[in-house]
Amino acid sequence: MQKSFIVVVLLSSALACGPNVPKTLGMVAADEVSLSESEVLGYLYQALGRDMSVADLFYEPEISFERAPDPSELFATRAEAARALAPPSAARPLRVLSYNVGLLDQPMALGFIGNISVPEVEARRSQAPRLVYERGYDILLLQELWEEYELDLFRVAAGEYGYRFYGGTDQHHSGHGLAIAVKEELFGPDSEEEAQHEILFEIQNDLETFPGPGWRRGYLLWRFVTPEGVPLRLYNTHTTANFAFLREGRTRMAQARELGLAIATVPSDEVVIAGGDLNGGAYYHRDVWQNPDDSETGGWWAQAVSYPLLMHYGGLHDMFTERHPEADVELGALVVNNPAQALDHPQASPGYCERTPHLAFTYSECNKLVWMQGRGDGPPDRLDYLLYRPGDVQLHVVRVETVFTERFDFPGAGTFELSDHYGVLADLRLAIP
Repeated sequence: MQKSFIVVVLLSSALACGPNVPKTLGMVAADEVSLSESEVLGYLYQALGRDMSVADLFYEPEISFERAPDPSELFATRAEAARALAPPSAARPLRVLSYNVGLLDQPMALGFIGNISVPEVEARRSQAPRLVYERGYDILLLQELWEEYELDLFRVAAGEYGYRFYGGTDQHHSGHGLAIAVKEELFGPDSEEEAQHEILFEIQNDLETFPGPGWRRGYLLWRFVTPEGVPLRLYNTHTTANFAFLREGRTRMAQARELGLAIATVPSDEVVIAGGDLNGGAYYHRDVWQNPDDSETGGWWAQAVSYPLLMHYGGLHDMFTERHPEADVELGALVVNNPAQALDHPQASPGYCERTPHLAFTYSECNKLVWMQGRGDGPPDRLDYLLYRPGDVQLHVVRVETVFTERFDFPGAGTFELSDHYGVLADLRLAIP
């Protein structure tokens, strides 16, 4: 979702009290780990220039880094370990997609303050189910299916293309906008439909409810057993938007903690795949961004904290960085911040999109729908993720790529991408015991 969101919410944020901390903070061992002693969070300690516990991060008046939190060493170490593992001799191929489909067109404040939308939503909505399902991916973790009729479009199409579908309950779906679709052939005889759950996060940004469009963030869980007898748990989430930086960075931290702690309780003989739009990147080269209107936005480095927190609490690994460990930092360093050209060229640099691979960034002005929404208001981000938890059953990552980067022809509307986000696709091998 767009970084700049809506002025009325930003104004309201100034009147809001600071974010609450999780009720159980300090009650679990993962809270008390020192950043310097954590494999996943050690690079935050190095960037902060001082040590603290994980829980202390939630109490900091302002998370202020001395330099950019650089996860290069973590990514390189994990990629080397992953590549050293031989693929399983007997395995089921799995292609898993996480995709924010960008079907956002909702009123603010009961419809009398304004509207929040992604461009060309009507044209894209009519084509989205077919374009998403016809590729035949095994598992689809979808975000921003906000309306019930949109959910119904995807539900009906799921049956036509051979998928089972879950979008939560009528009571809460419009708050989280999430859905999961799984190929029928992945379900073994021991799978049960009641192993589907919808959880709303404890900590919310209440401004997303009012004057926002009524969102209550959370995640979906779907557990089933494959025909080979492997228990598989899927998690799909979309955490709070990143429009009011410090306050919502804290909210996302709490949501990452809650989801990670839930994943940590899963028995080690069950395979965990988690995905979604985390609304925060893994790396930002600059902490302060110069905007075209001569203003500046600070606090970008703090937006990269919720991502490693999710990995820390959930024992998770990032599929993307195990295959592309250098991409976040190397491509992040190439991002131009030039307000003088920001309104004329995507990412303020002539030819940037042609010379920059669609690899790390899933939200970028190279996407025509992003360019139509707002220009020069921040760097491109890797907002969309696929993660897994190593366990007793090997899940081997063969390849990870960015998909739905091409532009489609929408008759009567024009040519543009299917969503303002790109999708993340992982080609996996699930070991057969």
